[in-house]
Amino acid sequence: MILLNPILALGSPIELGIKGGPAWYTIFPNSYVIFGNESGGFQFPGFNAGVFADCPLTDSLHFQPEALFVLKGNMWDGSQPYQYPYLEMPLLLKVKFLTIGQFTTHFLAGPYFATMIHGLYPNPGPVLSGANVGHFDAFDTGLDFGLSFELYGFVLDGRFDIGYNSIYDTTVPNPPGATPEESQANGGLNQGFMLSLGYKLISL
Repeated sequence: MILLNPILALGSPIELGIKGGPAWYTIFPNSYVIFGNESGGFQFPGFNAGVFADCPLTDSLHFQPEALFVLKGNMWDGSQPYQYPYLEMPLLLKVKFLTIGQFTTHFLAGPYFATMIHGLYPNPGPVLSGANVGHFDAFDTGLDFGLSFELYGFVLDGRFDIGYNSIYDTTVPNPPGATPEESQANGGLNQGFMLSLGYKLISL
């Protein structure tokens, strides 16, 4: 079904739209670096906003690039927020699996590439053996996957956002109080869930 009707897809318009909504994130501990949240879980209430393009490849397969501003972060001890605003570009494939009249449902998945604008964090910041060392890595990449629901130009999607790159680099020579293993550790993976409502404004 996905590979059928390429002529129909070539004749279908590219649609441009806007989107935005809430997001819930955490920084998942993956090394010796502590972000005040050892158990994980989506704790920080952020948001996402931006633009997207819906590009038909076939009748059932679409390519959807996006340009988003996403506020990610974590809660230190459940109260003090880490806030990490990102410019993020998801590159998603959408597979249609249900159509009822004008209502369609898609599964979507693909990589994202992001750059951190600025890291805002409370005191204490990320801790390595009792000493604040290292720096934030601006670049992040990961995987998005979820579901999309469309009706009369409105698009509601919910998806998981799983980071691959450590956001904090502690690779420095002999940080105070650190073991050799800790001195080469990277820490923290962005993980979260985004919910957004969008509308297709323009057909090209």
